[in-house]
Amino acid sequence: MCLPKIDKIEKNCGAIYIKGIKTNVFLTTMAEVTAIPAPETDTLNIDDPVTFRSAVTGPPAIAAGQWWKWQVSTVKSSWKVEPQGDEDNRSYKVTVPIVIYGITADRSYIINQTLGHEFLCVVGDNNGNNRLIGEMGRGAKISIGEETADYNGYNGTIEWEVGHLPYWYNATLPT
Repeated sequence: MCLPKIDKIEKNCGAIYIKGIKTNVFLTTMAEVTAIPAPETDTLNIDDPVTFRSAVTGPPAIAAGQWWKWQVSTVKSSWKVEPQGDEDNRSYKVTVPIVIYGITADRSYIINQTLGHEFLCVVGDNNGNNRLIGEMGRGAKISIGEETADYNGYNGTIEWEVGHLPYWYNATLPT
């Protein structure tokens, strides 16, 4: 028998919740990650940092894994998690629409590298919370195109389907 663990939720009086996401989205390829810590007991909080691969001198030389910071629009970018499937087999679809202003040759090259790969991402909201998107063996997909009609930039989406609400990532990120 499956019994849910339910507790009270009270109104947080006096708090203001600001919509939207932070300017920085952090991402890494799944090939750069060697371990993702488990969440703390009875929570969705991950307090310890992700473990990245070490550098290899080669040949071929392989750089150490790291977080890559992408600066996105706080006006056009957002965060959405929606339940999927039927009542007996529920999952969540995480969708993060992002916009990066300014089309350049260097940015187009970097964005082109996302095709066909999986990623681990951290997206922060405007209330100081960071969420982890992706897991070992099944990372997030990134789909990005270019647009010059409404704005000059890259219009894309980070997507991931998971069996629980995304983890809260409390480890330190690069500045």
